[in-house]
Amino acid sequence: MAAGIILGRYLALPVGIWAGLALTGLATAAATLTRPRLGAVTLAGIAAAVLFGSAAAATLAYHRLPDDHIATYSRDGSVLATIRGQIRSTPRIRQSRAAYPMPPRTTFLLSAESIRRTDGQWVDVCGAVRVTVDEDAAELAAGQHVELVGSLRRFRPPGNPGQYDWAAANRTRGVHVAFRVAARDGATALTDAPRGRLGRLGHRLRSLARRHFDACGEPDESMLIEALVLGERDPALRELNRAMVEAGIAHLLSISGLHLGIFLGFAYWLCRLATLPPRRSAGVVLVVLVAYVLLAEPRAPLLRAAMMAGAFCVAIMSGRTVSAANALAAAAIVMFAVDPLQLLGPGFQLSFAIVGGIIVLHRPIRRALFGRWLRRRGLMVFRSEQRFRRWLTFRAADWGIHLLCLALAAYISAVPLVAYHFGLFSPYAPLLSLLLLPVMIAVLVPAYLSMALAALTPNLAWQIGLAAARVAGGLRYLVGLTRHLPGLSFDLFAVPVWLVVLAYAAIALWATSRRSRWLLAAAAVATVALAAGTVWTQLPADAPPGGELHVLDVGHGTMVLLHAPGGNTYMFDAGTLGNLNAYEDVLRPFLRAKRLRAPEAVFISHANVDHFNAVAGLLGRSPPRAVYLNPFFGRRGEEPAPVGALLESLEAAGVRVERLSRGQEVRLDAATRVEALWPPTDLADGDANDCSLVLRVSCGGRSVLLPGDAGEAVEAALAALPAGRIGADVLLLPHHGSATPTLKSFIQAVGPEALIQSSSYRRESPALLEAIAERPRWCTYRDGWICLDLAGEKLTPRTMRK
Repeated sequence: MAAGIILGRYLALPVGIWAGLALTGLATAAATLTRPRLGAVTLAGIAAAVLFGSAAAATLAYHRLPDDHIATYSRDGSVLATIRGQIRSTPRIRQSRAAYPMPPRTTFLLSAESIRRTDGQWVDVCGAVRVTVDEDAAELAAGQHVELVGSLRRFRPPGNPGQYDWAAANRTRGVHVAFRVAARDGATALTDAPRGRLGRLGHRLRSLARRHFDACGEPDESMLIEALVLGERDPALRELNRAMVEAGIAHLLSISGLHLGIFLGFAYWLCRLATLPPRRSAGVVLVVLVAYVLLAEPRAPLLRAAMMAGAFCVAIMSGRTVSAANALAAAAIVMFAVDPLQLLGPGFQLSFAIVGGIIVLHRPIRRALFGRWLRRRGLMVFRSEQRFRRWLTFRAADWGIHLLCLALAAYISAVPLVAYHFGLFSPYAPLLSLLLLPVMIAVLVPAYLSMALAALTPNLAWQIGLAAARVAGGLRYLVGLTRHLPGLSFDLFAVPVWLVVLAYAAIALWATSRRSRWLLAAAAVATVALAAGTVWTQLPADAPPGGELHVLDVGHGTMVLLHAPGGNTYMFDAGTLGNLNAYEDVLRPFLRAKRLRAPEAVFISHANVDHFNAVAGLLGRSPPRAVYLNPFFGRRGEEPAPVGALLESLEAAGVRVERLSRGQEVRLDAATRVEALWPPTDLADGDANDCSLVLRVSCGGRSVLLPGDAGEAVEAALAALPAGRIGADVLLLPHHGSATPTLKSFIQAVGPEALIQSSSYRRESPALLEAIAERPRWCTYRDGWICLDLAGEKLTPRTMRK
């Protein structure tokens, strides 16, 4: 099934071909079913039917839409529309990440039901819509039917290499369009309750549990408990989640088999404590499991764990044994049948890979690490007064060995996928998982108990919940401490799919290597090939002969990288006013995708956050050797607080800070130099923009002029310089392409072959079009990432979007 889903996703053949192949395989299996000699043919026919049937299902889910889907009313740009539908997910209030104050946004998933035509008539539609309300709309709730007035649009593909592809991710979730509501008045609730008894029950239980936890402890503590117990991950936990991802312990934050095992194990222990026999205890646990699935967010790891736990409960109730591998496969089959594209999600892949790895690797790891000691332990005899030593040697040792082997098996199984999806290697992950597991249990057990007692004894439940909240605060503190560990995680260059497949092949071969010498030899060969492939893929990109200039799409802001002929990377401005983290969302993935070293030096033109707020993230991961500023950066007294914070961070990181002014030059390598054309040290007046460093970068026989946000007076002063001083082959338009009366003469003085505009979308002003005088211009808001080979005879850039 998994192979068929991948085939249907990446090989877009007509559904009829897949269906015909599936029916052929099924007919072959039926024709040979009663002939024992053709058993292999029967199995092949069944396998073909499953493979091609799954490919047909994946093709329908990913490449086909029904005629009445709401996406048929959308286009690349925005379309004003009024729609109706039912809120499918719990609305989230998300604080803006923009550099300037913006109101919080409310986001949720909507099941579209109708759209209004221009004549006022409503047309039935279907499909899921990602809705964003540009204000705090706390009155909205899951299950409500709403009418929304706003703009409908398709998701844009990423603007830069390596950047997370939200369009593809939403498409695999069955979401093809987004809807933006400009204000809360544009969202009107038509009903208050969801349809169906089951939906109302789940909504009611979830609301009561959320309200109960909100009253326990501080807001950050209650949000963490809700994430651990209900699976509702508040956007305010973004930084905590990032810290846990880098430490390799993000699985502790999302509800998975570990959380569900703790919860159901606690429920089973309570039943046994009440003297219920095992079968009845399993029945009670099964009922509790169903109620919990209704209560928590239905994510892939939870559903997988719930189906496996249900299989174990049924096995105990029926007095039969259960195969963990078959239970895992059954869970996958059910989830594939419901939504085949779940396979493409990182959460699904990690959940099933980790559990499958535990099933396959637990015994081999136990045998490799403790086999000899366990054989010796079987010969040990203890006297009656040595009960404690006996308990330590047998019961306690078994628990410790079991937990250690589980942690190692889970870690080994997750490493290839974590490297592929997140570009990280976290060596401390197994140890931190073991150390934080008792703390997490100390949060979960009282939280579950508090939730269960909330309706019976509210005061006692609040006290227990308060205790869980205090421990949750301690868990946050401990996660924060992990950031001080040396070598907590290492950034990896992009890992190809074939290397991930090779890694899992090597793991499988080692797990079965005891069966024959041939398997042992194959495991050794696969390991050597894996090591060689890892080293090869983690080598930095070859240095370009004449250098490459990369201008990244950060919305309203500037981020320019130079990959110099010497092999090092240098950055010129790095910031944005957009609603994103310029370092985590743009720069870091780009360096990983292009296999570029972290910047050796950073040049910041002036004290506006849209030119430097990505540098803070860089200082936390890979600080540059030097940062070059203009003489007035942080010294004018009126700069915003982020300017002072940046200077303090540079000092704390031990980064060398140098000031550049007109006439100074920096030699980056034998073929690359940077000249400062502005500002002079005696500049008396002017705002931060007029203090911008204007840099002329010479590399590979070409030159690039980077004027920052230089204004009209600076353009006039520079245009008056001799042609040899200001001339350049490439010009980054000043102040993100803002038109000034002096812009035309400035461009003529520079005489560039190519113009680049780094900005968010803006209407083309006649003054700008006249100033560029029909010179070729590329814009980040339209073209995305722009790459210029400075050694080429003609400056024709590569771009992210066509």
